[in-house]
Amino acid sequence: MGRPKPAEGIFANTMAYVRWGDGPKTLLVMPGGPGNDPPSGGQIRMMMGRSLRPLLESGYTMWMVARRRGMPQGHSIEDMAADYADLIAAEFAGRVNLVVGISYGGAVGQYLAANHPDRFDHIALVGCAYTFSEPGLRLDYDFAAARSEGHRAKAGRLMAGAMLSDSRLRWTAPALGTLIGLIPSRVHDQFRSDMMVEADAEMAFDARPVLPRIL
Repeated sequence: MGRPKPAEGIFANTMAYVRWGDGPKTLLVMPGGPGNDPPSGGQIRMMMGRSLRPLLESGYTMWMVARRRGMPQGHSIEDMAADYADLIAAEFAGRVNLVVGISYGGAVGQYLAANHPDRFDHIALVGCAYTFSEPGLRLDYDFAAARSEGHRAKAGRLMAGAMLSDSRLRWTAPALGTLIGLIPSRVHDQFRSDMMVEADAEMAFDARPVLPRIL
C-alpha cells in the first residue's frame, strides 16, 4: 500500500485533527498528553509501522483528534470524554466503529466507555490504567508546567530523562531532550492554559468508580 497524504484541520468545536486514509470504517484516536497541540501527519506516520497500519489497510479512515481548546479551569478528564462524545455526535453521525485511546487518551477513553457507550462499536485503551502513578504524575505536571511557560528544552529534558532512565544511554538524555525541545511546536492561543487544565485533571483522575459500568 502507498502512503496516503494526511489531511489536517479543526472541527467547529475547536478540536484539531489529522485524517489518514479513506476507508469506509471510522477509527478515532485520542492521543496522549498532557497537551492539546494540533496533531500532525508525522505522529500518525510513526504509528503506521506498528499496530495501526493493519487497521488502515483493512478499510479504516483514521482520525487523530486533540482535546478541545479553551477548556475552563476544573475541566475534568470525564468532561473531556463528554467533549469527544459530543464531537462524535456532531461530526461522525453519532457513532464511530473504533476508538483507540493512548496513555492520557486512554484515561479519557475509560469515561467515554462508561458514560457514552453508544458512541462507538469497539474501544481499545493503550498504555493506561484507572489512575496514574505518583512518579508519572510528578513528571507530567512538571512537563506541563515547563511547556506552558514556554520552556520547551526543559520539557524535552524531562521526558528524555524519563524515557532513558533505565538505559545505558541515559547520559545522552540532557542533550537529546534539548534537541527535542527545538522541534517546532504548533501551539495555539489557549495552549498555555489548556496544558495546566489537563495537568490538573490528571492529578485528580481516578476512574475506579466508573469501571464497573464498562461492559
